[in-house]
Amino acid sequence: KATKLAVENADSSLLPAAYANMGDLYKQKGRLKEALHYLTLGIGLHQEYGDSTDLSIMFHNLSEVYDSLKDYKKAYEFAT
Repeated sequence: KATKLAVENADSSLLPAAYANMGDLYKQKGRLKEALHYLTLGIGLHQEYGDSTDLSIMFHNLSEVYDSLKDYKKAYEFAT
């Protein structure tokens, strides 16, 4: 709902955190492709609107998702 509201209201500053939360939720549910999608969107928007705490969490979550997908090279890239 938060993402839908942010898009409808053109409030791009809320989108990185919303995407980070959605990515984390999908990661927890084992829906790794969706997690990857939303975390990647969050990182892409983060450069313009996010804070460093959100970015650190998104990188950590992306590392875990890539590890679960057995893409160890990308997992390492996001872990460091």
